[in-house]
Amino acid sequence: MGVGSDRIYRAIVEQMGEGALVLARDGRILYANRRFAEIVGLPLDKVVGAELESFHSDSDVPILRNYLPGAHPRVNRRESVLVRPNGEKVRVSISLDHLVDCSPSSYCLVVTDLTERKRAEAELMASEARFRSVVEHVPVGLFIVQDGIVVFMNPEQERLFGSYPASLEKCSGAAVHPEDQEMFLKLCSDGRPADCKTGATELRYFPKGAPNREDTPRYAHCRATDIRYRGDRAVLVNMIDVTRTKEIEQIVLKQEKLAALGLVAASMAHEIRNPLSGLNIYLYAVEAHLEGADGIDPATLEKTRALLDTARGAAEKIEDVIRRVMDYARPASLKLVEGQINLAVSEAVVLGMMVLGKSGIKLETRLADGLPLCLADLRLVEQAILNLIVNAGQAVEQSEGRGGRIEISTALEGRHILIRVGDSGPGVPPHLRERIFEPFFTTRSGGTGIGLAFTSKIIANHDGFLEVGESFLGGAEFRVYLPLGR
Repeated sequence: MGVGSDRIYRAIVEQMGEGALVLARDGRILYANRRFAEIVGLPLDKVVGAELESFHSDSDVPILRNYLPGAHPRVNRRESVLVRPNGEKVRVSISLDHLVDCSPSSYCLVVTDLTERKRAEAELMASEARFRSVVEHVPVGLFIVQDGIVVFMNPEQERLFGSYPASLEKCSGAAVHPEDQEMFLKLCSDGRPADCKTGATELRYFPKGAPNREDTPRYAHCRATDIRYRGDRAVLVNMIDVTRTKEIEQIVLKQEKLAALGLVAASMAHEIRNPLSGLNIYLYAVEAHLEGADGIDPATLEKTRALLDTARGAAEKIEDVIRRVMDYARPASLKLVEGQINLAVSEAVVLGMMVLGKSGIKLETRLADGLPLCLADLRLVEQAILNLIVNAGQAVEQSEGRGGRIEISTALEGRHILIRVGDSGPGVPPHLRERIFEPFFTTRSGGTGIGLAFTSKIIANHDGFLEVGESFLGGAEFRVYLPLGR
């Protein structure tokens, strides 16, 4: 090698970004560039002639033995730790080769400082851990679809849909409502459904482990975004359950409709009541006129009286309906006091037994002892429970004729007192349980559809709620929840 070439190579080595040194076989440093001196934190004149093992942190495993297991090694690359005089440790990568051209007993080492790279790797791992923690604990379902395959799903999405299969179609068929599957598949493939330009939509799905698919559809808001996943195009879909929001919207809408309906019904009832009062007056006037008339055959008189009685009975039924409508439409004036709900329930049971009369229906009670006081208008609660008993009696009588059972019970459940009214009648089908409390909606022949609506309104005015389900007697069970007192 000429002198000029030697200067060129030396200049290249001095300008390298890595440390370079020539090492004798016994471990002494024959040559080192300035970058290696910076790495070990010493002046260059203190480095040349020193032993490499003096900078090595693990003195029990010499560098040469670790890197050169054979007599004539090939190129080896290992990570190690060097220690500066101030005790600071530096993670480095060491590449070592046998200098055959120069001396068979010399080695060339290239030392790369890994401090910044290791710090960047640690920050990247911490960042990935943070994002993974967010993705795994965020209350939003997330999954990634690539080429029709679900390649990732976070725990919240698994809670909504269950463990995901490889195929998106299987995932859709198992969880999404049949009427929304086409839209869902397009959302996951195109990043937006066919009828939506924003990439967001709402769909119905069946939660994991739903016992009856037809009775348990829920609503989810979905949004899809095109992303790059492992170098290829994919679709990121996020889902959030909005069933409760939909329920609140339906409740508000229903209350608005019921308020408007109540006002209309009250106005109509008022308009009907005036001519109805006149009709009753005329019926009594006709009867009085018949009593004073001469020459009327007794049989004809008796038939006429029977017809008048029938007409008065029909007028009384109309008056009863008007009174119920007015009671429903009129804002309830509550007189809240802290009292024992069992007293109101017991009074309702006594009146219920009188109403049921000779129907043969067996009325049973199981009232819990020691219930706390409840803030309520006991008079209105009694009326509400009586309405439920009468409704249950009519359902049992219509389906079974004589006989049947009704059970009324009370219990403490959380911060509410629970009143159950169950019967052995035909029950309420699941698809009608939401409508059963609407005014003027009835499934009973000859019913007005006011009783349950009025009862629901009474309970709602107490900040409670009324539910309907299936009774252990086989029929319907109405559950009244009333909040406790102070």
